Parts: sequence; structure tokens; C-alpha cells
Amino acid sequence: MTIRRLLATTSLAAMLLAGALMPAVAQPAAPRLAAPGCAAGSSGIGDAYFPYMGNSGYDVRHYTLDLDLDVPAGAIRSASATIQATATVDLCAFNLDFSGLDIDALRIDGVPAAFSRRGQELTVTPARPLARGGEFVVEVAYHGVPFTHATPPAAGILALLAALDAGATPAAEAAATPVDEAAAPAEEEPGGLFLAAPDVDRYGPSLGGWWTTDGSIFVAGEPRGAETWFPVNGHPADKATYTFRLTVDAPYEAVANGRLAARDEVDGRVTTTFVMSSPMASYLATIHAGRLDVVETVGPDDLPLRFAFATSTPDEQRTRLIDVTPDMLDFFAERFGPYPFELAGGTVVDSMVGFALETQTMPIYGVDPVGALPEEDRAANLDSFEEIVAHETAHQWFGDSVSILRWEDVFLNEGLANYGMYLWIEQRDGSAAMQARLRDSYDRIAGMAALAEPGALEGMTATELMAALGPDGEFMTELALEALALPDATLLREISAVEAVAALEAMGISPAAFGGGPVALTGDPGADNLFSSDLVYERGALTAHALRQELGDETFFAVLRAWTARYGGGNATIADFSDTAEEVSGRDLGEFFDAWLFQASLPPLAFPLAGVATPVP
Repeated sequence: MTIRRLLATTSLAAMLLAGALMPAVAQPAAPRLAAPGCAAGSSGIGDAYFPYMGNSGYDVRHYTLDLDLDVPAGAIRSASATIQATATVDLCAFNLDFSGLDIDALRIDGVPAAFSRRGQELTVTPARPLARGGEFVVEVAYHGVPFTHATPPAAGILALLAALDAGATPAAEAAATPVDEAAAPAEEEPGGLFLAAPDVDRYGPSLGGWWTTDGSIFVAGEPRGAETWFPVNGHPADKATYTFRLTVDAPYEAVANGRLAARDEVDGRVTTTFVMSSPMASYLATIHAGRLDVVETVGPDDLPLRFAFATSTPDEQRTRLIDVTPDMLDFFAERFGPYPFELAGGTVVDSMVGFALETQTMPIYGVDPVGALPEEDRAANLDSFEEIVAHETAHQWFGDSVSILRWEDVFLNEGLANYGMYLWIEQRDGSAAMQARLRDSYDRIAGMAALAEPGALEGMTATELMAALGPDGEFMTELALEALALPDATLLREISAVEAVAALEAMGISPAAFGGGPVALTGDPGADNLFSSDLVYERGALTAHALRQELGDETFFAVLRAWTARYGGGNATIADFSDTAEEVSGRDLGEFFDAWLFQASLPPLAFPLAGVATPVP
């Protein structure tokens, strides 16, 4: 199928999906009676990857979330969610995504409504049907302990790293005793420093949601997680505005997306109210409660900036985040268009969570271990953190302001934001440094594509296999030498790739690391590869770089500015991005997008400066 026909097909699907979410008539001042033959909204919004994610039959306009938090317990003492919505069909019943917490009361337009629960689906039956085009208000009172990802506080981890650096023996190793496997308890949900592998099901991967440490709570989950702490239409196709009212016991503080509208402290209880006046996808909604240092300053054009740091955040990390954010906002605004929100900033949580998330206006970062690193490693580590900040800041345009209509279009989020990171590297370190990094990614992904060909390992030597792995080949070479008991890498020329893979498999290395199966497509990666570092993030960035080479800087950045201007505050698809690029450039780019996004093989790409020059002073 050519890209032109494919894009026409996906555009039709996009229109059908959006149509279920938009009011078909003007919103009346008062609700109308539903016509006979009303329907139940479906328990899915229509996403091919995650059929049960989100719901149809209504469009949420605004959420007001009032939460009384028990921070040490990681619990919600009491909460109310007020959801203002518009029916898009005559509704007899509808669903919300909501899991785990106890419901105390549920009303529609002030009248008690019947409800039932199954899994994460909350089915609501109003006392009288809701008319198409009519506004209605759902109020849910609830409480409980959300499904929780518990993670160690940063202080303990940093102390352990510092002790190990000083040559101490880990306590667990020094006191190790045999484990009676028969008496061992059943394995629990993984927590700690690293995320478990995604549990991809009909709702979407269970990556995140409600997180706790000893003395803090934060929310981070993509593609889902909002349903763990409030009832929601949990798909980015239904964006809404938000009000957060958060109450905690002093000395704790709580922050959320958007501008601070009020702060009250009465009888040792602190209540803060935040307003997000720009539409936001539900997975981007976040709160952070704990012992926080809040810093407020201003950025370009007097844009308010707010940073909330867990008290364990190293000074170097605080300084770097505060210092680079205004420069990044200014730099990206020149290339992507005006910053889309009324404030910017970030928050650092009391854990080394191993990820960051582009939560709208307030990206979430984990505590950096810079203070526990040797002096010679600290600068490079902070530079790496800065690159993560660049990625999450670029997301404010790509993913937050312009949101995807369905998850198969994730390239528009991660690929474009990741290229924003590379643009920042180019600004900071020079074009040669940026191209060298992109070339490493290109070589690795090209090797993956080559290894995916049927029978690719047959007739290949172990040396050729390691070369096909790109930058990962050096590490794999060391493992192969150990697995094969070889003293020198030159001897791998005499070993077949099949033999080397077998030896590495015996060491516990999965054969999947060496290809042999189909490569996911960047423009349609599938649910299992939604957040593939190589095929979505890196090949997505390479696609943007290739488009820049194809069009030239002036036209390329004009495309990005037109994109954010046209779709900011709403949703879009890859088809929409292709159409925008063609309209701005005046060129037919169907073959280009087909080759880069919908084919496994990697098109040629030049890196003329990748082997020369040094960073710009």
C-alpha cells in the first residue's frame, strides 16, 4: 500500500473517532429530554491498540478534583471528582475508567445515579436519559489507597551508592543466607528503581499511575494511570481542562499541573488549588505531595516558572533544571512556535525512578545520583539529565499541546520530542556532536533491520554480527568472548553468528536481541513496542532529521510551527502531519513518509559532519 492511500485511510479513521467525541449540536443552556431509543456509551473509545481504553458517548470539558491526602500512608482520605461533560449521543448509560478506590456516592446533575463496576470500568446509569448535545455534571465521592507503585526514597539509595563508591560491602551481600525457595512468599508487583515490563492488555500497559515513597506521593503513568486516582475518560482523544484542590497535613506541600490559584493553611492543614486552563490529556495530569522546596521565577517574556523539588534533590540538579529551562523555552519557541501554556517548570520526586514524564507544564524527573558519583563523572551525568529535560520540554509542544488521536501515532509525541533533544544537543555541543549521536542510532537501527531479514544469521560470522549491532556491538563482543572462552576479539572471525548466539543464550541473553523477527514500524509500532527506544524514539528522531535534510532548515521549521499553530490544544494523526508538511513545503512527501515510518528497512541518511569538529564554545 502506498503512503498516499494509507494516509487517506487513516484520515477517515481519525474523523470517525473524533466524531464520537465532538458535540453534534450547539450546547443548550439547559438539558433536553433524550429521544426514545437512547444508547449506552461503549466501554472503549475506539483505539485499535487498546480497545477498552477510554469511553465513547460523551465529551468531557472539565474535571474538578478535590483530594484530601494522607501523605505518609500514600492514601486518599476523601475525594470528590466533578466531571462536566456533553453527551454526543442520547445516553441511557455510560462508562468511566476508574479502578480500585471505594465509591461513597455518585450523582448526575445532583440526582443519585445507579452504578456498577467491573475491572477498571465504572458503568453509570442516570435516573433519566441524557440527551445528545446536552450538558451534564457527574459527581463522584470516593476514598482509599490507589493501586500503588512503591519506590525507595532517594536518600537511602544515594547513601548506598556513596558507600559502594567508598569500597563498602553491601549489607545484603555481607549478611547473605540461603533462601528456602519452597517457603518464599509469592512474587509481588515489582517496584523499586526500575519499571517492570509492560503488562499490555486491552486497556494498555500498566506502566505507572500512583507512586509513593516514605513520605511522598506522585503520579506518573503513560499511556494510562489516571484511572488509579480519579474517574476519567482515560484516552488522549478526550482532552479537558482541570482544577486540582489538594489538602495535606503540614509540613507537607502539594503541587499539580497549571497555575497556583490559591493557598490556604488552617489548623496545620495546607490546601492548594491549581488550574490547568489549557486542554490536557488525562495521562498528563499529575500531583506531587511531600516535603517540597518550591521555587518560583520567570522565563522568556515574563512567563511564570515553578519548580518543586523533593528536599533530597541535589543542589547541582536543582541548579541545572532552573538554569536551562528558560533557555530551552526560548530556543524551542523560535523553532516550534510560541510556548503553548501559561506557565512552565518541573518537579523532582524523592526517588531515582529511572524515567521522566512530560506531565503538562510540570514534567516529572527522578532524583539524580550526581552527588554520589565520582567528581570526574558528575559533569557528564548532569549533561545527560539536561538532555532529558530537553526531551520533556519539547513534549510541551509535541504530545501535550498537540496530542495524538490514537496511540499508533505515538511518533508524533516521542519522535518529535526526541528530535527536540537532538536540536538542543546541536545548540549546546555543535552540529558535529549531534550528528555523531544520530549516526550511532542510525547504525544500530540499520543493523536491527538487517538482522530481521529471514536467515540473516546464516553464513554470517560472529564479527559481522557484532558489527551489525552498531554501538551495542562492543558490549556484546565482551560477553561473546566470555561465553565462548576466547582471549581475543579477532578470533570471532572464525566463529559463526549462530554459534555465538547459542553461547550467549546459554548465558541468559535472549536471541531476540539479535533479530530474527519482524521489526516494528515507527508509524504503527503496535502496543508491545509503543515506547521502543530504538524504533519509536530514535528512528522517530531520525525521521525528523531526514525531513529536515529533505526540506532545508527554513521550510522544516516552518512545518513544525504550522503544525503546532494548527493543532495546538487538540488532537492529530500522522496523516495530518504529512498533510501539513506537504502544504507548507509544496511537495509530495508520500514516498518519504512511507519509507521512514511504514517500512522496516532504513532509508539512506547523510551525516556530513559526524566525524569532525568539536562543540561550539
